[in-house]
Formats: sequence, structure tokens, C-alpha cells
Amino acid sequence: MCETGMGDAVARQSPRLSVRRASRLFRGFNFPLASNDNSLVETIHLRARECMTPAANIARMSPDGTQLLSDAPADKGEGPVPKLLGLSGLLLLGSVALILRLHNLGARSIWYDESFSAMIARLRWSQFVLTLWNREGNMAFYYFLLHFWEQLGSNPVFLRSLSVIFSVAALPMTYLLGTRLFDRRTGAVAAWLLAINAYDVRYAQEARSYALVVLLSILSTWFLARNLQQSSRAWGAYTTTNVLLVYSHFFGGLVIIAQLLSLLLLPRAAVPWRSVGRSLFWFAVFVIPVPLFIIRLGTDALKWIPQPDARQVLDALAVMAGNGGRTLLMLSAVSLLIAGFRGWQTWRSRQSVCERWPYALIFAWLIVPIAASLLASYAQPFFVTRFLIFCLPALLLGVAAGITQLRPSALAVALFLAISMFALTGTVAAYRKGLDDTDAVGDWPAASSYIFEHAQPGDGIFFFLTLGRVTFEYYRSQRSPAQVWPEALYAPNESELGWKDFVNLPLGDVLAHTRPASERVWVVFIRDDPNGARPSRASVVTRAVFAKNRHAIAERKFRGLTVMLFSRDLDEHSALLLQPAK
Repeated sequence: MCETGMGDAVARQSPRLSVRRASRLFRGFNFPLASNDNSLVETIHLRARECMTPAANIARMSPDGTQLLSDAPADKGEGPVPKLLGLSGLLLLGSVALILRLHNLGARSIWYDESFSAMIARLRWSQFVLTLWNREGNMAFYYFLLHFWEQLGSNPVFLRSLSVIFSVAALPMTYLLGTRLFDRRTGAVAAWLLAINAYDVRYAQEARSYALVVLLSILSTWFLARNLQQSSRAWGAYTTTNVLLVYSHFFGGLVIIAQLLSLLLLPRAAVPWRSVGRSLFWFAVFVIPVPLFIIRLGTDALKWIPQPDARQVLDALAVMAGNGGRTLLMLSAVSLLIAGFRGWQTWRSRQSVCERWPYALIFAWLIVPIAASLLASYAQPFFVTRFLIFCLPALLLGVAAGITQLRPSALAVALFLAISMFALTGTVAAYRKGLDDTDAVGDWPAASSYIFEHAQPGDGIFFFLTLGRVTFEYYRSQRSPAQVWPEALYAPNESELGWKDFVNLPLGDVLAHTRPASERVWVVFIRDDPNGARPSRASVVTRAVFAKNRHAIAERKFRGLTVMLFSRDLDEHSALLLQPAK
């Protein structure tokens, strides 16, 4: 194999390097040397010049003759002391990241989507599989892991701590990926920026699959880079990671598309296409259920996504950059421009493939998924920032590459400190104000407490959106002792949740299968107020159905929710409910 020292030896030779001597130096290559092959001598000189590049990034031959990207070189000063300092730095980085992710972990109440995660994880296996197939296949792998994690605890802090583990585990993998693609400094800077990034911290504190998706996207890219840089049998690991990535979130497939596009920019001989093809074949086999699931359910579950505009995209990028406002976004853009300029230089000067490909990879990883979701939004809106969180490592790797490429070093340090300062400020601000609309979704803790505190034996409850029962049952399970009343009037699987509870049905179908109402009925309106300025027809119909032969004796408004109580008789207890909320 061609190594740095060998390249230096060749470079010191005269331009008229003898073929015999070159044959001895390049004996590791599996091709014959003819004494009159001048073109081959030129090829050898080219390989020697490639070996002289700072990163010693060259193409080398695998045993079957396919060229592979060389391993990322060890930094100067390799030895026990630098290794110890690197390990200590990673431990310190992990400690900072853990503190940021554990801080205020239980401050936010479990919201709509998180309650789905918790309750799906509790289902019996038969109902679990049916729920995935009929509604929630998008995060199947995360639900599978959460099923076992939830056995140990179900309070908000414990549920979310699984995502904290995934998020912290992504830091050393970011360092390793940055080191493999560029150098240790770039890997360390990227890991630091990920540790303090407000958006990563926010979704490390969510009982959803987003932190897992970030980790798997980094692992997938690391396996790809490793397989290209050395003759490896790790293509199976790459395939497995990609399959798990897609089953953690369907949008994760965009990462794989971006990776393949970056490979198309490499010389054909530099990519082991046979191994790549095998990997893609097995990947396609294992994800066959995904397109079937999407075709079967259609896009009804995405109707809540608004059509994106330029302002929304800009705000999304600002939040993903670290919630530091336009200033942090501009500083990150400057770093990306520096990295992009360096990448353009490597392509323009025709440097070795390993010098060029990392830039192509990270920019494809960052741009392709966002561009694809925006283009698809012309037909059906797909652009949701958290769905694209797997672009965050690419963004921060690009920023880190720009910082470390900047000269003089004083400017690089200044840029690094400025970005770090605004990123930390953004994280602190996120604790206080939140980052997106998920922080302002219905106040279920207050609404459920109000209902449980005033419910009587025999009471029934109806949810204007049937999916609301899932969240309500989660908060019922958190009460000690568990409270039986009120009972759900629409309960397709009787007292326990089943897969039909996770499917949002038309109001007419739900009312047709609702048990006869009891004397007192609680009705929960979600994102719709029947007494508001613009009530939907469905909410008006729902109110009319339960107001028949009953009185609306109480109404309380909570953030995103309206709770009404209908009763046939106005007793003393019901009269108390008519008092205004404190």
C-alpha cells in the first residue's frame, strides 16, 4: 500500500525515475511494470505527488484491484500523551453535553407526540405491531427500544433520558467522523458545537426518535467513509445502520441519497461499486415495508404541515444553527463559505480524491435533504425542521471545517469563540422560551388534572379528536392511585388502548361507535373551540350531540384545549364548576 513515507521517497527522486526503482517502491500495487511504459511512469509520479499532500489522502488499491480512499492520517505527535489529552477532552465534552441535556429535562410537560411514544411502548406485542402498520410505522425502531426502556420507568424525565443517551453518544461519533474526514481539530470543534447546540439539546429532551436519528446518520456516514478508506467487511454494518435509520424516521432515507450523490463525484475506480450495490440491494430488501406503508396510508398524516416560504426556511436554519439569531446564522454561513471555498480549491487543483470527497459529502448531506423536502412541498408540504434534524451534524462539520481552515490562526480562534458564545446564548434562551411550536401545544397536565379532580363515578368522556384519548390515558397512568373515572365513551379496545385508538377517524364514524352517554359527559375539544370566533362545523355538531337533553354546566379553557361538562341535572357539585377559574 502507498503510505506517506513512500510518497516522500518517490518525490525526492529525479523526474526520470527508473521504472525498476519505481517497481520496488510500488510493489504493493497489483499491476505489472513494463520497461517501456512511459504512461505508467507518469502515473507513478502522480501517485507520488498525491502522497505529498498534507493529509496524505490518496487512492490506493484493494486486493481485488478496486481503488480505495486512504485512511485519515494520524496527527503529528501521536503518542500516549496526545491520546490521553484527546480522551480527557472527550470526557469533558461529554460532561458538558450531559449537563446541558439533563438541565430542565422534566420542566416541559409531556406533549401530544411524546404521549404517543409512551403509550405505544406499553402496548401488547400484537397491538404494538398493528399500531405500527396502521399508523405509527415512521418511528418503529425507536418505539421498539422504548418498549424495553419504559419497563424501567414512565415518568417524563426517565422517558426522555433515552434520547439523552443517544444525543451524548453522538458526540464521540462526531469527533471520529470529523477526524476521519478532515483531522482531529475539525472533529473536536464539530463535537463541541454539537454539544452546545440548542436544537440538539432541545430534541435530546424529547421522547421521540430525533436524537436517535442524529446518532444513526453520523454512524452511517462514518461506516461509509471507513469502507471507502480501507478494504473492510463493514458494509454489513453500513447496511444495517441505514435500515435502522429509515425505521427510526422515514426522512432518514434522504441521508443515504445524499451519500450516493457524493460518491458520483468520485472517480469510478475510487468507489467499490460492487460492495455499494450489494449494500443497496439488501437495504432495499429490508425496507420494502416502508414504501408499502406510505402508499397504503397516503399523505393524510401530513396535512397539518403548512406550505413553506422563504421566511420559514430562514428561521428554520437559524434555529438549527443554534438559536443564536441571525448573527449566529451569519457566522455559521461565513464558516461554511470558507469550507466551501476550500472544497472548490481541492476540485479546481485536482487534488486527491480523499481531499475532495469530504467536502462533497458534508455539503450533499446538508443541502440535498433540505432541497428535496422543499421541492416535494410543491405537491405536498414536507418541510418540518425537526424532521430534517439529521442535517445538523453536516452543518456543524462544515462550520468546523471552515473554522480550522481559516488563516491566520487568530482569526480562526476568534470565529470559534464567537460562534461558541452565540450558541451557548441560544441554548440558555431555549430553556426559557422554547424553540418551536411543540413547546406551546395543549396544556394537558392542567386539563387532565381539572377533569380528574371533578369527575364522579359513572362519568364519561369524549374527545373531539379521538387521538386525544392517548394523551389523556398517559396522564391517567401517572396518577397514584390510578383513577377509573371518567371512562372513554369511544373505546374500540375496551378499557386498554389498542391500535384503533391511534387512528384518527372521521367524526361521524366515531359517534356511530360511541357508547351511550352517561348522566354526565366530559367533552375535550382539541385545537378547536365550539364557542370561539370561528368554530368548525364538526365541533358545533359535537356540542349539539352531547347537549341534547343535557345542560352545559361547565367550561374551562386551557392552552390549546377546551373542556366542557354536560349534565342532565344541575346538582350542587356541578354548580361549583360554574365558578370562574382561579
